[in-house]
Amino acid sequence: MGEILSQAEIDALLSALHSGEVSLEGLKPKPASREAKPYDFRRPDRFSKDQIRTLSMIYGTFARLFSTSLSVYLRTNVQVLVLSVDQLTYDEFVRSIPNPTVMFILDLAPLDGQAILEVNTSLALQLIDRLLGGPGIGTGKARPLTDIEQALIERIVEKALISLKESWQTIIPLQPRIKALEMNPQFAHIVAPSDIVLLVTMEAKVSGQSSLMNMCLPYILLQPVLSRLSATTLFATREGKRDEKVLLRVLQGVKVPVRVKLGEALITVRELLELRPNDVIRLDRGVDQLLEVIIGRSVKFLGRPGQVRRRLGVETVMRVEEPR
Repeated sequence: MGEILSQAEIDALLSALHSGEVSLEGLKPKPASREAKPYDFRRPDRFSKDQIRTLSMIYGTFARLFSTSLSVYLRTNVQVLVLSVDQLTYDEFVRSIPNPTVMFILDLAPLDGQAILEVNTSLALQLIDRLLGGPGIGTGKARPLTDIEQALIERIVEKALISLKESWQTIIPLQPRIKALEMNPQFAHIVAPSDIVLLVTMEAKVSGQSSLMNMCLPYILLQPVLSRLSATTLFATREGKRDEKVLLRVLQGVKVPVRVKLGEALITVRELLELRPNDVIRLDRGVDQLLEVIIGRSVKFLGRPGQVRRRLGVETVMRVEEPR
């Protein structure tokens, strides 16, 4: 708070104004200085902060769903995390990724345009190694994928497209599909080099190793749905129920071993070595007794043996309750 003037000081100030000793211009406060901010007209900001925040939540959901789906499919712990969501030119995106790499050009109907899912070569080789029964450890050397490896990595990306469809469900019912696969970034032309794109950078952790994957979404592709990219639209339905539905569908596709125990027999090693075709081994179970149907490692049902057309089968009769 400024100093309060006395009456004598006020009278002296007025006298000085009348005599011209003090100018009114000198008493006016000086305008605050404004600093100029740099602006690149070649790279304008097209996405608002609210839209980028909403897209971050959408791809956070995608990362969580894809982690679950991939962990079940590969039977190992896979963790996918969103690192950043940025807007830049398409030329900057192409220059930022290595060569060779694995670039899937996607159609995202009903949106008019294409997007790119880029998977680092080391990550692709890790996933392929795990899919073929290996430990999921990459070689560390970047190289183009063979035709067989391309077919295998496409199977994994198909799982990613299912998760992508689910994560966009509250915004728009996407029908994503793979249109092409490129190894050289210079051959993937989906928009002009100066066009603005949204780049979602994700980290995938497999067998203790981390690699990157990127989702490139052109501005012109998302322009028809930009007005829907708000938190209110995103949470129009309960996300927990949707995640539960996706998880249930993924688990329903998991294959489990089913065996039927016909019976047991105790024979000597000599008798085992002397077995010939058409020999009969007598089991400890009668033909009228129920058989144990084993799912995984537990007995779940009792059933009767039979035949379905030309194949042997078993008819489940009753469920075996687990002891409490």
